[in-house]
Amino acid sequence: MPMIDTPYRYSTRTDTLTNPFTTVASSYTVTVTDASSNVQTGDVVNITNVVSAVNGIPAANLNGQFTVTRVSSTQYTITTTYAATSSGSGGGSGVTIQYFYYTVALTNA
Repeated sequence: MPMIDTPYRYSTRTDTLTNPFTTVASSYTVTVTDASSNVQTGDVVNITNVVSAVNGIPAANLNGQFTVTRVSSTQYTITTTYAATSSGSGGGSGVTIQYFYYTVALTNA
């Protein structure tokens, strides 16, 4: 009977973006656009260097670690503890996002 080997791989990648956030008024959901993200639902990101509020969401609530929901290969959403007070895009320049990928590679030995 063949054995199945399941090594876990962990990797990270960091991107620096300008105005990556899009909000909708009264929503706690923030859409993040990163042309090279290609995340999957359940992946984790750590966002830093947001220095001012984005459409009413305080910077402190956008800086931190979030579990993402995939929208497309270039967009995903995060959920904050503050609702946006207006719709629009923002975040400023120099927003740093570190991506954490957890994958399992199955091999048949």
